[in-house]
Amino acid sequence: MIFENTQEPIIDQETFDLVQKIRSTVRRYPDGWGEVHLLTGLKYCADCGAKMYVHRTYNGKREAQYTCSAYTKVTVDTLCPTQHRVSEKNVIQLITDLLRAIAEYSKLDREAFVRTVRDAQEKQSTSDILKLKQTVEADNRRLDELETLICRIYEDNILGKLPDA
Repeated sequence: MIFENTQEPIIDQETFDLVQKIRSTVRRYPDGWGEVHLLTGLKYCADCGAKMYVHRTYNGKREAQYTCSAYTKVTVDTLCPTQHRVSEKNVIQLITDLLRAIAEYSKLDREAFVRTVRDAQEKQSTSDILKLKQTVEADNRRLDELETLICRIYEDNILGKLPDA
């Protein structure tokens, strides 16, 4: 493993648990050939954000491809502009190449790699905190609106402007 000699874990326990929870909800079913595909439920369309599903083609060879699930829903081309047929072999090759490059980078300059990962984690957590603050502010505004409405209804009822029914 690349991170054996690290004194601090690069991935904190909360992030690890969250990823494990996400991975546990992915359902993988064998396709017609009895194969379970690695990235089922984990790939998303770059254009619309919908999940991509495995489709099989058989023209003398077994070839799995990922396609956007939103492309064929409702009327074709309304939710997602393109079908995005991506070969599973190509995706696996790209992921393999990327992981090799990351491993090589981590071996060449360990301190820079750790710094890069920490910066990315801090940036992500800062972004998450900002989104949560915005949600809390919106919820508080809505709570104030509802409280005002309830007070008006109560006052109107007390003054007799609203019937009891």
